[in-house]
Amino acid sequence: MLGTGARYAEYGITGGFFLLTQALILGLANPGLLISGAHSFGGLLKEGVANIPDEAKPAVQSLLVALALLSVFIIGLVLEVIGSVFMIYEANLFRKRLEMNQWVAKFVDAELPDYAEDYTAVLGVPGFWPPWRSWKKRSGAFGNMKFRKGWQRFRRFESVLIARVLTSGAKTEMLAEQISIYRMSRAIGTALYVVGSEFYLGSAVFERILPGPVFQLIGILIVLCATFITLGSYSRFANMLLSLVYASWKRQTDPLAG
Repeated sequence: MLGTGARYAEYGITGGFFLLTQALILGLANPGLLISGAHSFGGLLKEGVANIPDEAKPAVQSLLVALALLSVFIIGLVLEVIGSVFMIYEANLFRKRLEMNQWVAKFVDAELPDYAEDYTAVLGVPGFWPPWRSWKKRSGAFGNMKFRKGWQRFRRFESVLIARVLTSGAKTEMLAEQISIYRMSRAIGTALYVVGSEFYLGSAVFERILPGPVFQLIGILIVLCATFITLGSYSRFANMLLSLVYASWKRQTDPLAG
């Protein structure tokens, strides 16, 4: 559904974005260190390449470029993997979408009876507001085990709906686009979480520019923006997924279709 080239492009964009933000933060915290570090690294790299025989220089330069690109891709991949922590919010949002679409219960009974327990478990995923009520429900070892199992069932139910769309013969370009946007948004959201934490925890370092509380507020706002960006992209993906499932199901069950 998503080609290898598209995956590499996603990892490259998110990894490059993360490195850029870290360079900007380091530049704000200590511009002299950033400049001297870049100058020293450039000089070391230039000196190392100069000592390589002329016959081997093209191969070594190509290898260095490949390693640099690979590092960026790996950073993007790690950001996406870490972004799985958003699953607890995604499950809550997906539950709300299922509650809004009552036809899903009939669809599960008719087409996916083996996943009826997963559907029920997703409907039992707790909300996050008010926070004290949500925390009370999660308290205790049994409660935590129950909700972790619900989140796992959510991901499995989501996967079977995607598989249903793929095997229905429907055009999946729009769904693939939403998945790509969501994956990138989640990785970028993870990078923004790191940036927001750095601003909040390292506010004393930036006091020469602005008072520390200002950077703490900036860190909180960045974290909130990261959450809204990630959940907004997932909401679009969930709506698209359920719409395609409904359209393919009605086409199969409607005697007047096609």
